[in-house]
Amino acid sequence: QAALTSIEVSPTRTSIAKGLTQKFTAIGIFTDNSKKDITDQVTWNSSSAIVSVSNLDNNKGLGKTNSVGNTTITATLGKVSGNTWFTVVPAV
Repeated sequence: QAALTSIEVSPTRTSIAKGLTQKFTAIGIFTDNSKKDITDQVTWNSSSAIVSVSNLDNNKGLGKTNSVGNTTITATLGKVSGNTWFTVVPAV
């Protein structure tokens, strides 16, 4: 059985307006070079309160913007994690 070696989180380096939501996805990369969508298996986290990311079964990976600024969104499964930079800008 192939083991998970890394996680790619997308979208990468995204910028959206405060008040909007963003769906993040996690793609697992395994020792046999296969890729699999593991969005529903990872634990989601944001490095700050700028964005809150859901870990609820029906909304896994859904980020809600709370304030303006930069944060890192991380997906973790076991000892493997991946992340992406995320920016929230003022609503127009």
